[in-house]
Amino acid sequence: MSIFIQTLSYQNASKQKVVLIVEPWAEQYGVEPGQQVDIVGQGGEAGSKFELLHTDNEIIVFGWANSVVTVMRDGEEISPDEQN
Repeated sequence: MSIFIQTLSYQNASKQKVVLIVEPWAEQYGVEPGQQVDIVGQGGEAGSKFELLHTDNEIIVFGWANSVVTVMRDGEEISPDEQN
């Protein structure tokens, strides 16, 4: 049995810090200007997909049913911010 994996790359091209929120876990990650992160989802059913919502200073990514989502920077998993 194969594991379904999907990756979404995001680069902050603005001049201000953007808060990346991963739902439904409400995990928050600060993405500084010029930084790039990869959002990696695993599990669930093949064909599932991320949903994305963009506000003025937040990017909200929704994982799909039965998925596990991690955020990577420079090939390393990063932890959610305590505060932004």
